[in-house]
Parts: sequence; C-alpha cells; structure tokens
Amino acid sequence: MKKSIILVTFLFCSILTYSQNYFQTTNKPIKPIDITHMGKISIGTASPEADFTIYRNGLPSIMLKNNYGKLQIGIANGLYNYHPKAKQGTAVFRNLTSHNMIFAMPNNSNDGSRNIRIADDYNHNTLVVHNNGKVTIGTENFDSSDYSLYVKKGIKTEKIKVEFADVNGWADYVFNKDYNLMPLEDVENFINENKHLPEIPSAQEVVDNGLELKGMNVLLLKKVEELTLHIIKLNKKLKSLEETVNQKNK
Repeated sequence: MKKSIILVTFLFCSILTYSQNYFQTTNKPIKPIDITHMGKISIGTASPEADFTIYRNGLPSIMLKNNYGKLQIGIANGLYNYHPKAKQGTAVFRNLTSHNMIFAMPNNSNDGSRNIRIADDYNHNTLVVHNNGKVTIGTENFDSSDYSLYVKKGIKTEKIKVEFADVNGWADYVFNKDYNLMPLEDVENFINENKHLPEIPSAQEVVDNGLELKGMNVLLLKKVEELTLHIIKLNKKLKSLEETVNQKNK
C-alpha cells in the first residue's frame, strides 16, 4: 500500500512538472517570455506556434547587428512599414546598411545539385539559383550547355542587347571584294534539293535543336547582304541591256 501511494505521488508530480513551463515572465508590464517543457520559446505570447515565436500587435521584427551592419526581419502592420512597397502583413527581409547581402550554399563540386529557391506552396520552381551558376525560372531543370539562364514559357521584355566580341562576328565581310558569292543558279539548286536556304537550318533542325538568336540574326543579315549583291549585279546587267537596246533603236 505504501509503495502504491509513493508511486501515485511520483506520477502526479511528474505530470505536474511536465505540464509546467521551465521559465516564464509576467505579462505585465511587458509581454511574456516563455520557455516551455516542449523546448519551445515564445516572446509576446504564452502560446508558441513554432519552436521560436515572436508576437507583437504592432511592428514585430528581429534585428541582427554588429559594428559594421544591421539585418532586420519584420512584418508590416500597415502601408509603407519597413519598405515603400510593403502592405499590411508583408514580410520584409532587409539589409539596413550600404553593404552587400549574400545568400550562399554548399558548392558540392559545382554540379548544380544545391540551390537557392524562391517559390510558393504550389509552384516549387518559381526561381531557382543553382550552385553551378545556372538560374532557372519556372523549372528546376537545366541543360548542360553554356547558357546560364533558362526561363520556361518565354520572356517578355522591352529591350535586349547582344554584345559581339569583335567585328568579325557581324556579317559585313560579305561586302569584301574577295567574298565568294554563291551564284543564283547554285542557290536555286540547293533550294530545290534541301527546301531551305544555304546555311539556314531546316524546320526540323529548328525543332530538334532550337534557335540561337544571335547566330540567326547574323545569318539573316548575311543573306540580306548576299541578296543585295545579287540585286546590284542584276541591276547592272539590266542597265547594260537597256543601253544595248537603246543603241540598236537609234
């Protein structure tokens, strides 16, 4: 009987201890700081919703600071709080100094297997920065080519500027005196046989390999310049024929 009473008392004390918080301040005049038996910490509320909870019916924020800079994480309770674009409930992560902000990840042999991801609860691939320098938008899959950015479903922009390493990358060499211009008869034979212009990829090649805009623009300019040279030659022949006809009619 005595042993049973001791056991019941021990269990009661254990349950009572388990249900209590290890550390708690009063909620007056300040909000409570609470460390619970479940290992949770809360500031501003005695009901933590996560391992660490800060609650304030105002402008709650976390500040990391040293002699060189400040980093703040906050939630706005109205327009323009923390940031000009903030609205009520907007979460803001901001650097309060003029220094850079760095998001880093393990290198892992630069294989692209690690990434920094910005996404919502349903679209997990909104923006992914991979540790091999590639960036994907709308997907996390990238190819092994030298291209650094892949955007699924396309890009809409007001301006694109393509840079060239030197003048030889452009097609003005067509106007050099020693340029070997393909005769129109050969162009015609090539078209009849291949159903596309020389040097221009076929429709199937475009489907299989895609289209490189910089290279294609150079090729299209080249064909325009070649066509211009053919027109100049034909114009000279036409003028020569006109002069011949006029002389015969005199």
